[in-house]
Amino acid sequence: MFRAYDSRREHLVAVKLFKLDLPPERVHRLVAELDRIISAGLTHPALAAPLETGIHDVCAYLVQDYVAAESLDLAVRECGPAPAADALRVAARIGGALDVAAAANIAHGSLHPRDVLLSSDVTQLTGIGVARALERVGVQPPVRRPYTAPERSAGGEWDRRADVFSLAALMHELLWARRVSGTGARAVESLTAIDGGDLSALRATFARALAEDPAERFPTAIEFAEALELAFPSITLARPQTVADRRPSTKSRTTAGCRCSTGRHARRRPPSRLRTSRGRRPKPPASRAVDHQSRMLTAAGFSGVRKKMRQPWMISRFPLPRRRTRASTTSRSEPRSSMCTPDRGQACGRPCSRSSWGS
Repeated sequence: MFRAYDSRREHLVAVKLFKLDLPPERVHRLVAELDRIISAGLTHPALAAPLETGIHDVCAYLVQDYVAAESLDLAVRECGPAPAADALRVAARIGGALDVAAAANIAHGSLHPRDVLLSSDVTQLTGIGVARALERVGVQPPVRRPYTAPERSAGGEWDRRADVFSLAALMHELLWARRVSGTGARAVESLTAIDGGDLSALRATFARALAEDPAERFPTAIEFAEALELAFPSITLARPQTVADRRPSTKSRTTAGCRCSTGRHARRRPPSRLRTSRGRRPKPPASRAVDHQSRMLTAAGFSGVRKKMRQPWMISRFPLPRRRTRASTTSRSEPRSSMCTPDRGQACGRPCSRSSWGS
């Protein structure tokens, strides 16, 4: 995985390079499968959308949005178990991203803690659809125990319910700060109580999501996230509110600035449409000017000084050219000339052909 700067989109991207020993025709097939993921046009706030694919030398690559965040396993290792409210929020966002991709017939199939990136205000899922693309070109995707579903580990057929198993394994690690061991009822025997949670409901939810038989699991990832939320009755997640249309009515726009009751007077122009005497819009104040570097950071997801990052942005800075001081009125294009002294010991006053810039 590499980090690069996309000059066309003006933001940072992550480039995944597939170093596989494949013949050229299978490499082109892999690029075609990755292009199918891009053509699906997946859009979700918690989904790192794939942008481009191609071939570099003899290897296929996939370009995705760059996310400045830490992986789930690193966050658990450094901070311990997550609060229940934060874990429920992560489960809802990742579950929604998985279901959006499944609606387009795209599954993850190889969900791992390194595929979930977390920060104070960002939850991102990466690697969507890569496992299925590798399978279609004859490459076995990596099996990541204990997160990979049993049917995929055995080399059988799998679908979106394999992602439900993997999501439950991730939430188990996020809530208890330890990896899941076993499947079904054996995986929930060691669960301990959590503040604000119903232990019996937690065991029932994880036993169903981690079932060895895919038919016994939750059919969708969001249903598992909702069942997990019900196991914490004292916690209520904030639902996204629909923004009401605050535009004024047609009558109010027509009679703007009119003091009579008939409303037959001409309306005033809104302030945004004011024009100067030359017919041009007035220039915005200097406080609204945004430099190129700020626009690039904003497009890449950097929210400013509020976000405390462990790895700073590596922005290339080019040294400014030195300002050349002119000691005299003579320019560099016209080098200084030395006055020749003839043998008679008197200066002739004519410029010498030898330049003082030379030896």
